Amino acid sequence: MKNSKRVSLEELFPVMLEQLESGKKITFRPRGTSMLPLLREGKDGIVLEKSKGNHRKNDIVFYRRKNGQFVLHRIVYTKDGYVISGDHQLFFEYGITDDEIIGVATGFYRGEKYYSVNNIFYRIYVFLIRIRRNFKNSIFGRITARIFH
Repeated sequence: MKNSKRVSLEELFPVMLEQLESGKKITFRPRGTSMLPLLREGKDGIVLEKSKGNHRKNDIVFYRRKNGQFVLHRIVYTKDGYVISGDHQLFFEYGITDDEIIGVATGFYRGEKYYSVNNIFYRIYVFLIRIRRNFKNSIFGRITARIFH
């Protein structure tokens, strides 16, 4: 991801959409901390392809909320649409539909090194994130968090 230039997603969105629609993949560096520890702001990048719908649990999707905000989060499960959350978040966003999803991750850059979502280390990470999320959302996890914070 060398020679990168900082541009807002709003400005870049028409070009991104055009590239995805033509079957190409796009790469960008997301902002924020919601996908920590997988994606570090300003250091890591995500590779997306056009959404074809019918996503599965654990897919990382790039979507646009009804208020226009762009979001990159993971599908936690499906129930009346997709239930989505960042890896570093406890709350869920319900009812996301295929119409709102723009792209789905095929890989990511950790620094300059590329990893596919089919990589065994990534799959282990996803498994551990699920365990962590289940623990944090349990009563025991919430009580433990309060004690240590």
